[in-house]
Amino acid sequence: MTDFNSPSHMSHYKDVLVKVVHTFAGLYFWEVVTSLDFEWSFFSGRRRFTWPMIPYFLGRYSALFTIFGHIFALNSTSTPHNCQAISIAVAIGAMISSSCATTNLAIRTMALWKPNQHIAFFLWLLVAGYWALGIPGTSTSPFLSTLIKPPVASFIHTTITGGTCVPSQAPGPLLAAAVTYFMWTNLVVFGLNAYKLFKTHTKSNLVELLIVDDLIFILIATLTNIPIAALAALGLNPILSELFVCPSSVLATIAANRVVRRLKAFDSQPPANNLIGAPLYISNSSSPAYKYTAVFTCSDPPSAFTPRQPPRVIRSSWQIRAPRSPLREMVIDPHAPLLAPRSPTSAGP
Repeated sequence: MTDFNSPSHMSHYKDVLVKVVHTFAGLYFWEVVTSLDFEWSFFSGRRRFTWPMIPYFLGRYSALFTIFGHIFALNSTSTPHNCQAISIAVAIGAMISSSCATTNLAIRTMALWKPNQHIAFFLWLLVAGYWALGIPGTSTSPFLSTLIKPPVASFIHTTITGGTCVPSQAPGPLLAAAVTYFMWTNLVVFGLNAYKLFKTHTKSNLVELLIVDDLIFILIATLTNIPIAALAALGLNPILSELFVCPSSVLATIAANRVVRRLKAFDSQPPANNLIGAPLYISNSSSPAYKYTAVFTCSDPPSAFTPRQPPRVIRSSWQIRAPRSPLREMVIDPHAPLLAPRSPTSAGP
Protein backbone atom coordinates (compact mmCIF):
# COMPACT_ATOMS: atom_id res chain seq x y z
CA MET A 1 0.00 0.00 0.00
CA THR A 2 1.31 3.45 -0.95
CA ASP A 3 2.46 5.61 1.93
CA PHE A 4 1.37 9.10 0.92
CA ASN A 5 3.12 10.61 3.97
CA SER A 6 6.60 9.32 3.13
CA PRO A 7 9.35 11.95 2.58
CA SER A 8 9.65 11.10 -1.13
CA HIS A 9 5.92 11.53 -1.73
CA MET A 10 5.83 14.70 0.36
CA SER A 11 8.66 16.22 -1.69
CA HIS A 12 6.99 15.22 -4.97
CA TYR A 13 3.58 16.62 -4.03
CA LYS A 14 5.22 19.80 -2.77
CA ASP A 15 6.77 20.35 -6.21
CA VAL A 16 3.37 19.78 -7.80
CA LEU A 17 1.77 22.25 -5.39
CA VAL A 18 4.39 24.89 -6.22
CA LYS A 19 3.74 24.53 -9.95
CA VAL A 20 -0.03 24.68 -9.49
CA VAL A 21 0.18 27.79 -7.30
CA HIS A 22 2.51 29.58 -9.73
CA THR A 23 0.31 28.68 -12.71
CA PHE A 24 -2.85 30.07 -11.17
CA ALA A 25 -0.96 33.03 -9.73
CA GLY A 26 0.03 34.03 -13.25
CA LEU A 27 -3.55 33.55 -14.43
CA TYR A 28 -4.95 35.73 -11.66
CA PHE A 29 -2.29 38.44 -12.04
CA TRP A 30 -3.18 38.66 -15.73
CA GLU A 31 -6.88 38.88 -14.84
CA VAL A 32 -6.22 41.73 -12.39
CA VAL A 33 -4.01 43.70 -14.77
CA THR A 34 -6.39 43.41 -17.73
CA SER A 35 -9.36 44.58 -15.65
CA LEU A 36 -7.78 47.55 -13.88
CA ASP A 37 -9.83 49.91 -16.04
CA PHE A 38 -12.89 48.81 -14.07
CA GLU A 39 -11.31 50.07 -10.83
CA TRP A 40 -10.19 53.24 -12.57
CA SER A 41 -13.77 53.95 -13.63
CA PHE A 42 -14.67 54.38 -9.95
CA PHE A 43 -11.66 56.60 -9.17
CA SER A 44 -12.30 58.76 -12.23
CA GLY A 45 -15.98 59.17 -11.42
CA ARG A 46 -17.35 57.38 -14.49
CA ARG A 47 -19.11 54.91 -12.18
CA ARG A 48 -20.64 55.58 -8.80
CA PHE A 49 -19.47 53.38 -5.93
CA THR A 50 -22.32 51.55 -4.16
CA TRP A 51 -22.30 49.10 -1.28
CA PRO A 52 -22.81 45.96 -3.46
CA MET A 53 -19.32 46.62 -4.83
CA ILE A 54 -17.77 45.98 -1.39
CA PRO A 55 -17.73 42.15 -1.73
CA TYR A 56 -16.39 42.53 -5.26
CA PHE A 57 -13.29 44.47 -4.23
CA LEU A 58 -12.88 42.56 -0.97
CA GLY A 59 -12.94 39.17 -2.69
CA ARG A 60 -10.79 40.37 -5.58
CA TYR A 61 -7.88 41.54 -3.44
CA SER A 62 -8.28 38.84 -0.79
CA ALA A 63 -7.61 36.26 -3.50
CA LEU A 64 -4.55 38.28 -4.54
CA PHE A 65 -3.34 38.32 -0.93
CA THR A 66 -3.91 34.55 -0.65
CA ILE A 67 -1.80 33.88 -3.74
CA PHE A 68 1.06 36.02 -2.40
CA GLY A 69 0.89 34.08 0.87
CA HIS A 70 1.10 30.74 -0.92
CA ILE A 71 4.04 31.86 -3.03
CA PHE A 72 5.92 33.28 -0.05
CA ALA A 73 5.42 30.10 1.99
CA LEU A 74 6.41 27.68 -0.76
CA ASN A 75 9.42 29.47 -2.26
CA SER A 76 11.42 31.28 0.43
CA THR A 77 14.12 29.02 1.92
CA SER A 78 16.45 31.54 3.61
CA THR A 79 15.16 31.46 7.19
CA PRO A 80 12.48 29.52 9.06
CA HIS A 81 9.33 31.59 8.89
CA ASN A 82 6.43 31.69 11.25
CA CYS A 83 4.57 29.12 9.19
CA GLN A 84 1.54 29.01 11.46
CA ALA A 85 0.98 32.74 10.96
CA ILE A 86 1.28 32.23 7.20
CA SER A 87 -1.28 29.42 7.31
CA ILE A 88 -3.74 31.63 9.22
CA ALA A 89 -3.24 34.48 6.73
CA VAL A 90 -3.78 32.14 3.78
CA ALA A 91 -6.88 30.70 5.45
CA ILE A 92 -8.34 34.17 5.99
CA GLY A 93 -7.72 35.17 2.37
CA ALA A 94 -9.15 31.96 0.93
CA MET A 95 -12.22 32.11 3.16
CA ILE A 96 -12.95 35.76 2.32
CA SER A 97 -12.47 35.36 -1.43
CA SER A 98 -14.74 32.31 -1.71
CA SER A 99 -17.35 33.85 0.59
CA CYS A 100 -17.40 37.09 -1.40
CA ALA A 101 -17.92 35.11 -4.61
CA THR A 102 -21.12 33.65 -3.17
CA THR A 103 -22.12 37.03 -1.73
CA ASN A 104 -21.89 38.64 -5.18
CA LEU A 105 -24.30 36.09 -6.61
CA ALA A 106 -26.64 36.45 -3.63
CA ILE A 107 -26.78 40.25 -4.00
CA ARG A 108 -27.80 39.89 -7.65
CA THR A 109 -30.59 37.53 -6.62
CA MET A 110 -31.77 39.93 -3.89
CA ALA A 111 -32.03 42.67 -6.49
CA LEU A 112 -34.18 40.45 -8.70
CA TRP A 113 -36.52 39.49 -5.84
CA LYS A 114 -36.78 43.02 -4.45
CA PRO A 115 -38.86 43.98 -2.44
CA ASN A 116 -39.38 40.41 -1.13
CA GLN A 117 -37.80 40.67 2.32
CA HIS A 118 -38.26 36.95 3.07
CA ILE A 119 -36.00 35.93 0.17
CA ALA A 120 -33.43 38.56 1.16
CA PHE A 121 -33.39 37.33 4.76
CA PHE A 122 -33.04 33.70 3.61
CA LEU A 123 -30.12 34.57 1.33
CA TRP A 124 -28.35 36.52 4.06
CA LEU A 125 -28.70 33.49 6.33
CA LEU A 126 -27.09 31.25 3.69
CA VAL A 127 -24.20 33.65 3.19
CA ALA A 128 -23.70 34.13 6.94
CA GLY A 129 -23.64 30.35 7.42
CA TYR A 130 -20.77 29.98 5.00
CA TRP A 131 -18.82 32.79 6.65
CA ALA A 132 -19.40 31.12 10.02
CA LEU A 133 -17.93 27.84 8.76
CA GLY A 134 -14.65 29.60 7.93
CA ILE A 135 -14.23 31.39 11.25
CA PRO A 136 -12.79 28.39 13.22
CA GLY A 137 -10.08 27.88 10.62
CA THR A 138 -8.93 31.47 10.81
CA SER A 139 -8.96 31.71 14.60
CA THR A 140 -5.95 31.27 16.88
CA SER A 141 -8.11 30.56 19.92
CA PRO A 142 -6.96 27.40 21.74
CA PHE A 143 -10.57 26.71 22.70
CA LEU A 144 -11.68 26.54 19.07
CA SER A 145 -8.65 24.50 18.03
CA THR A 146 -9.48 21.84 20.62
CA LEU A 147 -13.10 21.65 19.51
CA ILE A 148 -12.62 21.35 15.77
CA LYS A 149 -9.82 20.98 13.27
CA PRO A 150 -9.24 23.95 11.03
CA PRO A 151 -10.76 23.76 7.55
CA VAL A 152 -7.36 24.41 5.97
CA ALA A 153 -4.08 22.63 6.52
CA SER A 154 -1.55 23.86 9.08
CA PHE A 155 1.91 24.77 7.75
CA ILE A 156 5.29 23.88 9.27
CA HIS A 157 8.88 24.61 8.27
CA THR A 158 10.61 21.41 7.23
CA THR A 159 13.81 20.43 5.44
CA ILE A 160 12.08 17.53 3.67
CA THR A 161 10.81 19.92 1.01
CA GLY A 162 13.86 22.18 0.88
CA GLY A 163 13.26 24.20 4.02
CA THR A 164 9.94 25.75 3.01
CA CYS A 165 6.57 25.96 4.70
CA VAL A 166 4.35 23.08 3.66
CA PRO A 167 1.04 21.72 4.97
CA SER A 168 1.78 19.43 7.89
CA GLN A 169 -1.69 18.49 9.09
CA ALA A 170 -4.55 17.36 6.92
CA PRO A 171 -7.59 19.60 7.27
CA GLY A 172 -10.42 18.26 9.31
CA PRO A 173 -13.95 17.34 8.20
CA LEU A 174 -14.90 21.00 8.39
CA LEU A 175 -13.26 21.62 5.00
CA ALA A 176 -15.46 19.02 3.32
CA ALA A 177 -18.50 20.46 5.11
CA ALA A 178 -17.62 24.02 4.09
CA VAL A 179 -17.05 23.04 0.46
CA THR A 180 -20.31 21.07 0.34
CA TYR A 181 -22.17 23.98 1.92
CA PHE A 182 -20.57 26.34 -0.60
CA MET A 183 -21.76 24.24 -3.55
CA TRP A 184 -25.31 23.80 -2.25
CA THR A 185 -25.58 27.50 -1.40
CA ASN A 186 -24.61 28.43 -4.95
CA LEU A 187 -27.12 25.95 -6.37
CA VAL A 188 -29.93 27.35 -4.20
CA VAL A 189 -29.07 30.93 -5.11
CA PHE A 190 -28.89 30.03 -8.80
CA GLY A 191 -32.27 28.26 -8.57
CA LEU A 192 -33.92 31.34 -7.08
CA ASN A 193 -32.28 33.51 -9.70
CA ALA A 194 -33.33 31.32 -12.63
CA TYR A 195 -36.90 30.93 -11.36
CA LYS A 196 -37.36 34.67 -11.09
CA LEU A 197 -35.90 35.29 -14.54
CA PHE A 198 -37.95 32.60 -16.30
CA LYS A 199 -41.08 33.79 -14.53
CA THR A 200 -40.89 37.12 -16.33
CA HIS A 201 -41.66 35.41 -19.69
CA THR A 202 -39.41 38.00 -21.34
CA LYS A 203 -36.35 36.77 -23.20
CA SER A 204 -34.22 39.87 -23.46
CA ASN A 205 -30.48 40.37 -23.61
CA LEU A 206 -30.37 41.15 -19.90
CA VAL A 207 -32.18 37.92 -18.96
CA GLU A 208 -29.87 35.84 -21.16
CA LEU A 209 -26.82 37.60 -19.70
CA LEU A 210 -27.87 36.90 -16.11
CA ILE A 211 -28.71 33.24 -16.75
CA VAL A 212 -25.56 32.45 -18.74
CA ASP A 213 -23.22 34.22 -16.31
CA ASP A 214 -24.79 32.58 -13.26
CA LEU A 215 -24.70 29.15 -14.90
CA ILE A 216 -21.02 29.51 -15.81
CA PHE A 217 -20.20 30.58 -12.25
CA ILE A 218 -22.09 27.61 -10.78
CA LEU A 219 -20.32 25.13 -13.06
CA ILE A 220 -16.86 26.53 -12.28
CA ALA A 221 -17.49 26.75 -8.53
CA THR A 222 -18.91 23.21 -8.40
CA LEU A 223 -16.32 21.49 -10.56
CA THR A 224 -13.39 23.08 -8.73
CA ASN A 225 -14.73 22.27 -5.27
CA ILE A 226 -15.51 18.59 -5.85
CA PRO A 227 -11.78 17.55 -5.73
CA ILE A 228 -11.32 19.58 -2.53
CA ALA A 229 -14.19 17.82 -0.79
CA ALA A 230 -13.04 14.39 -2.00
CA LEU A 231 -9.39 14.81 -0.94
CA ALA A 232 -10.39 16.36 2.39
CA ALA A 233 -12.66 13.41 3.12
CA LEU A 234 -9.97 10.87 2.18
CA GLY A 235 -7.17 12.61 4.12
CA LEU A 236 -4.41 10.95 2.11
CA ASN A 237 -1.84 13.70 2.42
CA PRO A 238 -1.81 17.25 3.85
CA ILE A 239 -0.34 18.62 0.62
CA LEU A 240 -2.88 16.79 -1.54
CA SER A 241 -5.68 18.21 0.57
CA GLU A 242 -4.31 21.70 -0.09
CA LEU A 243 -3.61 21.13 -3.79
CA PHE A 244 -6.93 22.38 -5.20
CA VAL A 245 -7.62 25.17 -2.69
CA CYS A 246 -5.74 27.82 -4.67
CA PRO A 247 -7.23 26.86 -8.08
CA SER A 248 -10.74 26.79 -6.64
CA SER A 249 -10.38 30.17 -4.96
CA VAL A 250 -8.84 31.78 -8.05
CA LEU A 251 -11.35 30.41 -10.58
CA ALA A 252 -14.40 31.14 -8.41
CA THR A 253 -13.18 34.69 -7.79
CA ILE A 254 -12.48 35.29 -11.49
CA ALA A 255 -15.92 33.98 -12.48
CA ALA A 256 -17.73 36.02 -9.80
CA ASN A 257 -15.83 39.21 -10.63
CA ARG A 258 -16.51 38.86 -14.33
CA VAL A 259 -20.21 38.43 -13.59
CA VAL A 260 -20.19 41.74 -11.71
CA ARG A 261 -18.20 43.57 -14.39
CA ARG A 262 -20.38 42.30 -17.24
CA LEU A 263 -23.53 43.41 -15.46
CA LYS A 264 -22.04 46.84 -14.74
CA ALA A 265 -21.01 47.15 -18.39
CA PHE A 266 -24.56 46.26 -19.45
CA ASP A 267 -26.01 48.88 -17.12
CA SER A 268 -23.71 51.55 -18.56
CA GLN A 269 -24.96 50.94 -22.11
CA PRO A 270 -27.70 53.13 -23.62
CA PRO A 271 -31.18 52.31 -22.29
CA ALA A 272 -32.32 51.33 -25.78
CA ASN A 273 -30.16 48.23 -25.59
CA ASN A 274 -32.42 46.83 -22.88
CA LEU A 275 -35.37 46.89 -25.29
CA ILE A 276 -33.90 44.41 -27.77
CA GLY A 277 -36.12 41.33 -27.77
CA ALA A 278 -38.46 42.67 -25.08
CA PRO A 279 -41.96 44.13 -25.60
CA LEU A 280 -42.35 47.88 -25.30
CA TYR A 281 -45.71 49.19 -24.16
CA ILE A 282 -46.78 52.77 -24.90
CA SER A 283 -50.09 53.97 -23.51
CA ASN A 284 -52.13 57.14 -23.81
CA SER A 285 -54.58 57.86 -21.02
CA SER A 286 -54.91 61.61 -21.45
CA SER A 287 -58.15 61.35 -23.42
CA PRO A 288 -61.21 60.43 -21.35
CA ALA A 289 -63.01 58.95 -24.35
CA TYR A 290 -60.38 56.78 -25.98
CA LYS A 291 -57.33 54.95 -24.70
CA TYR A 292 -54.82 53.16 -26.87
CA THR A 293 -51.88 50.87 -26.14
CA ALA A 294 -49.04 50.21 -28.58
CA VAL A 295 -47.00 47.02 -28.27
CA PHE A 296 -43.68 46.90 -30.13
CA THR A 297 -41.08 44.15 -30.34
CA CYS A 298 -37.73 45.26 -31.76
CA SER A 299 -34.89 43.06 -32.96
CA ASP A 300 -32.40 45.58 -34.30
CA PRO A 301 -29.00 46.11 -32.61
CA PRO A 302 -28.45 49.12 -30.34
CA SER A 303 -26.92 51.07 -33.24
CA ALA A 304 -30.36 51.22 -34.85
CA PHE A 305 -31.66 53.45 -32.06
CA THR A 306 -30.52 56.69 -33.62
CA PRO A 307 -32.55 59.77 -34.56
CA ARG A 308 -31.91 59.19 -38.26
CA GLN A 309 -32.72 55.49 -38.26
CA PRO A 310 -35.62 54.42 -36.02
CA PRO A 311 -35.91 50.82 -34.79
CA ARG A 312 -37.52 48.28 -37.07
CA VAL A 313 -40.83 47.00 -35.73
CA ILE A 314 -41.43 43.30 -36.33
CA ARG A 315 -44.66 43.04 -34.35
CA SER A 316 -47.04 45.75 -33.34
CA SER A 317 -50.68 46.20 -32.44
CA TRP A 318 -52.87 49.14 -31.56
CA GLN A 319 -55.73 48.61 -29.18
CA ILE A 320 -58.36 51.36 -28.97
CA ARG A 321 -60.92 51.08 -26.22
CA ALA A 322 -64.07 53.19 -26.01
CA PRO A 323 -65.75 52.71 -22.61
CA ARG A 324 -69.25 53.87 -23.65
CA SER A 325 -69.28 52.44 -27.15
CA PRO A 326 -70.50 49.04 -28.42
CA LEU A 327 -67.13 48.70 -30.11
CA ARG A 328 -65.03 47.68 -27.13
CA GLU A 329 -61.76 46.91 -28.92
CA MET A 330 -60.42 47.48 -32.40
CA VAL A 331 -57.06 46.56 -33.91
CA ILE A 332 -55.91 48.89 -36.66
CA ASP A 333 -52.94 49.14 -38.97
CA PRO A 334 -50.03 50.69 -37.04
CA HIS A 335 -48.65 52.23 -40.23
CA ALA A 336 -51.86 54.14 -40.94
CA PRO A 337 -51.93 57.77 -39.81
CA LEU A 338 -53.33 58.09 -36.30
CA LEU A 339 -56.02 60.77 -36.06
CA ALA A 340 -56.62 62.51 -32.79
CA PRO A 341 -59.89 61.21 -31.26
CA ARG A 342 -62.70 63.69 -31.12
CA SER A 343 -64.00 64.55 -27.69
CA PRO A 344 -67.56 63.24 -27.12
CA THR A 345 -68.60 66.64 -25.75
CA SER A 346 -67.36 68.61 -28.74
CA ALA A 347 -69.93 69.69 -31.31
CA GLY A 348 -69.76 67.88 -34.64
CA PRO A 349 -70.30 69.40 -38.10
